[in-house]
Amino acid sequence: MKTYYLLRIAAYLVRFVPHRAAYWICSIIGGIVFTLNWRVREAVLDNMGHVLPKATRQLRRVLGRRIVRNVVKNYYDVIRVTTMSPADLERSITVHGIEHLDNALKLGKGVILVSGHIGNFSIVAQLAAARDYNVSVVAEDVEPPRLYDYVNHLRGHFGLKMLKLGSSEVRTIYRLLRNNEILLLAIDRDVNNDGMLVPFFGQLASMPHGAVALALRTGATILPGYTVRLPDNTSVVMVDTPLRLEHTGDREEDVRVNMRNLAEILERYIIEAPDQWVVLQKIWDKDYTKEKPEGPGSRNGHTAEALPSEQKEPASTF
Repeated sequence: MKTYYLLRIAAYLVRFVPHRAAYWICSIIGGIVFTLNWRVREAVLDNMGHVLPKATRQLRRVLGRRIVRNVVKNYYDVIRVTTMSPADLERSITVHGIEHLDNALKLGKGVILVSGHIGNFSIVAQLAAARDYNVSVVAEDVEPPRLYDYVNHLRGHFGLKMLKLGSSEVRTIYRLLRNNEILLLAIDRDVNNDGMLVPFFGQLASMPHGAVALALRTGATILPGYTVRLPDNTSVVMVDTPLRLEHTGDREEDVRVNMRNLAEILERYIIEAPDQWVVLQKIWDKDYTKEKPEGPGSRNGHTAEALPSEQKEPASTF
């Protein structure tokens, strides 16, 4: 409950602290967390070791400290968004490639926006809702439930719809895609521990494959994209061209091949700005090199074919 009360206090104070001062405070807090929290520090350093294997430890520490600072700034922005008008939001975000989203919606089969936890992803999603797009996000569970509800209340300020991670929302997800709405999914963290083993920066990582499975079943368009926080704490959003789904005639192979293609796109986004990859957990926390999955794209008996049924969850979150 400590985090819940800290957020409530911060939500009250945010109205009185100038933004520049608030971001400076966030940087200080992020630096302290990086220094004192060894689990967070080792996680981001491990991740940077995979992303930039030839980088010195000193460079990885510089990037790791920036990552933690950006995480704290992201939390601040989630709180700050409740004080912002749509015009304020527009001034803080520049979007490139919005035509790809509009063209995909014209196909009428729904759109799955796919990314990782890169940049200020929470506030960027607010802009789509503020522009009257019908947008839903599958949100990772947070304990206690009171904290989860409060964070999602903040995130929903401009009408962004938050969906729980789990099978109870699967029918809702299929329905919103049939209604030609937008679903935001992240593929860089296997929260449910039932993902697919995918080559990622030269080593196998477990990644959620719900986005690809949903697109193959529903015909929805997958649009990759990412956001970058600029030095002045505004953001730039890049909406990429649609992923051209490959069809081999084998559903499991289709998921495996298309997941590899998505992972390569995500690698490119992260390499362009490693300090924007705001993940505080080890992505490569297990050696999968000696494991032999039971089938293409399977892990521990969970096959790609199993996912698209309406008894399974998308297994991807923001």
